[in-house]
Order: sequence, then structure tokens, then C-alpha cells
Amino acid sequence: MELVVMHAWNNAGSPSTSFSMVRALHAVLTSLVNHRQFMATFPRQMKYSSVKLETCLQRRRPPYIMDPTNPFNDMYHGLFDTAWDWNDVATEASTWLRHPLFRGVTGTNSRW
Repeated sequence: MELVVMHAWNNAGSPSTSFSMVRALHAVLTSLVNHRQFMATFPRQMKYSSVKLETCLQRRRPPYIMDPTNPFNDMYHGLFDTAWDWNDVATEASTWLRHPLFRGVTGTNSRW
């Protein structure tokens, strides 16, 4: 789950300490609802070359969440059959997005 948060944070331009936590949570929950669109890589945080990443991505089709420490680990599909039930996660995230806290909150994919 921390990689999902990190991906949303990167998409928002890596905001410093001055951002709205409500907008940040909305962005993470929205990305969970849209989990089938995950194409998460972490070029600024990765511990391997971009060439190695490109080589690994040639063999993958979305969705994927690439481990920033090992390009062979696709955390979306899990290691050793330990993947999340993404449909259940999406259902729960969708429920939370209907909470009054998020009324009127939009456009959180790129700005918090």
C-alpha cells in the first residue's frame, strides 16, 4: 500500500509539507478505485538503472506497481501469490470516497 501512496505523491509533483491531507487521501483512494490503470514506476526512488527498468517493463502489461528496489518484483500481482484482492480494495475505497469529507474534492491526481 505504501507504494500506492508513493505513486500518488509522485503524480502530484512530490509536494513538500504544505499540502492538503484531504486531497492527498482523495488521490490515493481514487487511484485504488482505478487500480486496473496502475503503471507505477519510481524513477527518482529506484535503486537500479532506467535501462534495467525498461527491460523489465517490456515483458509486462498494465496494471503493475514496480518495486523501486528490485525491477523484477511487480507488487501489484504480489510475490509468491500474496497479491491484494484489488476488487475488494477498490470497493472499500469507493465507499470512503462517498464520505462527506470528500464532497466537492476533485482534480487530486496532479495537485494536492
